[in-house]
Amino acid sequence: MRALSAAEAISPAINRTREFLFAPPFRWSTFLKLCLVAAITEGLGTNLQSNANKHHAQSGGSSGPLMFHFSPMIIAAGVAASLLLLIVVLLIFYVMTRLRFAYFHCLVTKSRMIKPGWNLYRPHANRFFRMNVWVGLCFVLMAGLMVAPFIPGFIRLFRGIQEGRGPDLQLILSLALPLIPIFMLLVVAGIALDIILRDLMLPHYALDDATAGQAWGAVWERVLEEKGSFFAYAIREYALVFYGSRYAKLGQTMFLSAAVFQASTPGAPAD
Repeated sequence: MRALSAAEAISPAINRTREFLFAPPFRWSTFLKLCLVAAITEGLGTNLQSNANKHHAQSGGSSGPLMFHFSPMIIAAGVAASLLLLIVVLLIFYVMTRLRFAYFHCLVTKSRMIKPGWNLYRPHANRFFRMNVWVGLCFVLMAGLMVAPFIPGFIRLFRGIQEGRGPDLQLILSLALPLIPIFMLLVVAGIALDIILRDLMLPHYALDDATAGQAWGAVWERVLEEKGSFFAYAIREYALVFYGSRYAKLGQTMFLSAAVFQASTPGAPAD
């Protein structure tokens, strides 16, 4: 049987997801467990993005310049806390990666158990996690190189505040205005990387036991064949990130993996 295109796989994927979640015997415990896994693997990241720009209220009083005075002990504590936070974030991301493979296994096989996929795809998830870490490091390095020319200006700004001269409005504008398009470019690039890695390359790691190069080659070949479908999908993803809710993202994720399975498996039924 021929492989379905991205557009043709949507309807079978919705039917497959409906059967997976609501086929008898329906159990609330199983349904809530799968929703929890989906919330951890998809909702957590979206929730962190949506809360990134909240709670920036400034406090009144005379504490303005004092916030820029850091003792060596405070700096050392900040570095230690940053390293600890990095380790915790990596551990959380590793667990999320393992759960994504386990959840993908559930959707593909219509299994209600998380543990079989957790154990089955352990080597695949480990390789995918390491690849994501390397991609993340390269992305951070690229972002650092783009922001590096502005570091001397921020140092001058902080030194001026420490010396009691107050913030230089002209210097602030000269730093902030060029950073706005850079920040927007980094956000768009980060979302694109997330879509490619999680939605497009992960199924090839799971189903084909592919390497990073093989997975990217298969994705690029399919994108070239169906440019319009993938472009529409990317636009929808950006709309969900910027304007949609994380709950809509959860619902979309629940049939996305089934759609990828239907499209990439020639023997999959298209009922």
